[in-house]
Parts: sequence; C-alpha cells; structure tokens
Amino acid sequence: MEAKSQHTEVIERPSWNPVRQCTAGTHGGNRCRRNAIPGGTVCVMHGGGVASVQAAAKRRLLAMVEPILDTFDEIVESWRAVRCDKCGRPTGDPAPVIRIGQLVLDRTGFHPSLNVIQTPAPNPFANLSEDELVERLEQLLTLARARRDTHRLATLDAVIEHIPDDDANPDLDLEEF
Repeated sequence: MEAKSQHTEVIERPSWNPVRQCTAGTHGGNRCRRNAIPGGTVCVMHGGGVASVQAAAKRRLLAMVEPILDTFDEIVESWRAVRCDKCGRPTGDPAPVIRIGQLVLDRTGFHPSLNVIQTPAPNPFANLSEDELVERLEQLLTLARARRDTHRLATLDAVIEHIPDDDANPDLDLEEF
C-alpha cells in the first residue's frame, strides 16, 4: 500500500498593497507576504500581536486622524462651494464625501458595530446612612438659605441705589408713588 503524503500545502495570498505588506523576512530570505497590522509595519506572526507594537500602531493611526479630518474638511467645503442656482443645494456628488467620512470613522474605531453603552452616574449618597443624609440635607439647606439671603441683600441694595434722593430733585413728589 502506498503511503499518503501528510504534507498540506499552505497557500498564502500576497498583500494587495505592497506598502501594507509585512516588512519582516521569512526563513527563506524573502519578504513576508502577509498584511501588516493596521498602523503597523509587521504582521501578527512577526510581532504584530505584541501589546507594545499594537499600541505604537494605534498611536500612528491616531496621529493621522487630524490631518485626514483637515483634508476631509477641505473636500466638504469645496463640495459645498458649488451650489444650484434654483435650490441652493450643493451640486456635486455627495458619495465620495460620505465615503471619506466612513473610512475615517471606521479606521479610528467608530465603525457601525461600535456599541455605545450609557451607564448611570454613580450615586454619591448611596452609601450614606439616614442620619448622614439628613445631616447633609441640613447643610445644603443652610447653604441655600445663606445664598438666598445674600441675593436678596444684593437686590435690595440695587433697588435702593435707584431710588431718587429728595434733595437731588425737589420737584419730584414721592407721595404720588
């Protein structure tokens, strides 16, 4: 009986973009044909899975966000510059503008699968006893009354400033008021 070969051939797809291709070399002396991690220069097999390499790659991507957004802003402004004479809307095709926005947001982590979870703010009174709550409320009430009284005095002073002086205007009859 003939023995079957247990060797399976691994077919690696070449990187579609040579700039995105892993820069590491293989044992045969050739350049690795895998894609580098986003923002990085090597693939996962050649160190792209290491946390520090991934952090550096993320920093590189984030550093590109502002210049890309500036360029995106220029593109949007040029798109908005040419307007229809009748309706006033931009006449250009909005698809490229929308696509650029999607790409920027996708590459920076704001993709459609992103879930935003809203959590309630922590309650600062949750761990207080009833006595502590009452004491805190009494402190707040005292503070509120003090602020109210200060406001009333300031308002009264402002009103008093605007009351005419009897000596300043002798023709004014205050009894009319």
